[in-house]
Amino acid sequence: MRKYICIMGFIIFSFAFVFNVQAIKFKIYEVKSGDTLWSISNRFYGSPFYWYFIWEANKTKVKNPHWIFPGQDLKIPPREFVKARLKGLKIEKPKKPLLHWEQQVFIDYITKNLPPKFGILQSEIYDIDKTLFSQEDLVGMKILNKTEIKPGKIYLIYRVGDFIKDPYTGRKLGYFISNIGLVKVIKVIGDYALCKVLKTTASLMSGDIATSFEMPEPIYQFKDAKGELSARIVALVEDKATADLLDMVFLNVGRDSNLKNGDVLYVYQKPYNVIVGKLLVIKVAEDATTCLVGKIKRILVVGDYVATKDSLK
Repeated sequence: MRKYICIMGFIIFSFAFVFNVQAIKFKIYEVKSGDTLWSISNRFYGSPFYWYFIWEANKTKVKNPHWIFPGQDLKIPPREFVKARLKGLKIEKPKKPLLHWEQQVFIDYITKNLPPKFGILQSEIYDIDKTLFSQEDLVGMKILNKTEIKPGKIYLIYRVGDFIKDPYTGRKLGYFISNIGLVKVIKVIGDYALCKVLKTTASLMSGDIATSFEMPEPIYQFKDAKGELSARIVALVEDKATADLLDMVFLNVGRDSNLKNGDVLYVYQKPYNVIVGKLLVIKVAEDATTCLVGKIKRILVVGDYVATKDSLK
């Protein structure tokens, strides 16, 4: 009976807390270049040590407190709420991801299933004379899905490249996709939207496609991939003949391999299975996997063999 009363008390307390959170009037702050949760906390509360409460209020879109970016809208709890929550609350230092968020977002990958098309960038909508767009620029978008494009939301911009086949088996792997930017919709009028460019890794241009954006799960540890696996490097980033440290390479294995983000694979040279490099898995698609090049003893090329550590024993 006592256990039942304790459980009920906890439920009532939890419900009351949720209700109070829902009743809070948050300020909305747009993240600026160079901002961190620590600096934003200092700005609003006079102390950087209250960063946790900003993160707590935005956990649905901020995967890790180290990962925020310009243009993102954050809810800022009022001082009174923060002071009330401070009593008896132990705030632990958050883990820092091993990769910066941009290294997991702005990547290339090979897929047979193109991401949903919500809109297409069109320079003539806003500025007919401008053809290339970079950070802080305004750019027009032709809306393809009115239910998905909304003011204030942030969208991932990608570009479709060539269709890739495995050069060794002839198997069709998919289209080469490059994630190249983030834009924020400022205004929607009819079938068009005005957007602000938040981040780019290459100049945006007419024809680039807008799709949904969600921060990936951070990678907190690198670990050897389990089991046995045999693969080859079948493609490099466009215009590159070799891959060096932190470049991306693409393997001819996909989801059937049971690889996961953060897995470590090994590039080796036959016939003595000499390890010449390490790869970090950052995206697994249907039939291909994107990896970052880690430690290397020589530059990597298309055709290099890849395996798990277990396979090389």
